[in-house]
Amino acid sequence: MATTEKIVQQILDDAESIVQEISSVSEKQAADLVTAAREAIASSAEAHSKELQAQAGDARRRILIAAEMTVRREALAKRQEILGEVYNQALERVYSLPEDDWASLIEKLVLEVVETGKEKVKFAAADMERGRKILPRLNKSVKAKGLPGELTVDTDPGSFRGGVVLIGTATEMNASFEALFRNLRNESETEVAAILFK
Repeated sequence: MATTEKIVQQILDDAESIVQEISSVSEKQAADLVTAAREAIASSAEAHSKELQAQAGDARRRILIAAEMTVRREALAKRQEILGEVYNQALERVYSLPEDDWASLIEKLVLEVVETGKEKVKFAAADMERGRKILPRLNKSVKAKGLPGELTVDTDPGSFRGGVVLIGTATEMNASFEALFRNLRNESETEVAAILFK
C-alpha cells in the first residue's frame, strides 16, 4: 500500500506542480493581456484625440469660411442697398426738375427715339398737361431733324412716373425715366460702385 500511497502522492505533487505552472502561465498571460489592452486603449485614445483635433480644426475652418461668406454677402447687400439709394435719389431729382429743364430733357429724349415723326407721345399722368404744352416745341424739333412734325399726345396716360413713351405703328420706344435709369444702372453700376466704395 505504501507504494500506492507514494504513487498517489506523486500524482498529487505532479498535479499541484502543473496547477502552479498553469496558474503562473495564466497570470503571465492575463498580465500580458491587460498590458496589451492598456496599450490598445492608449493608442486608440491617442488616435481618437488626433481625429477629434482634426475634426475640430475642420469645423473651425468651416465656421470661419461660413462667417466670412456671411460678412461678404451682407457687405454686398449693403452696397447694393446704397447703390439703389444713389440711383433712386438721382431719379427723384429728375422727377422734380424745374419746368424748363424738364421740357428740354423730354425734347432730347423724343429726338433720340423718334423714327417717323408721326408717333403718339405717351406722358405720365402727372405730366399730361405740361406734355400738351410742349407738343408744338417737340414737333418743331422733329421737323428740324427732317421728319414730319406730326407727333400727337396719347390720351391715355402712361403707367410710369416720368419721361415719355413714343408709340409708332409698329414700334414702341420707352424713354420713361424709370427705363432710362434701369439701363443707366446696368451700364454704370460698376463704375459708380468703384467711386463710392474705394
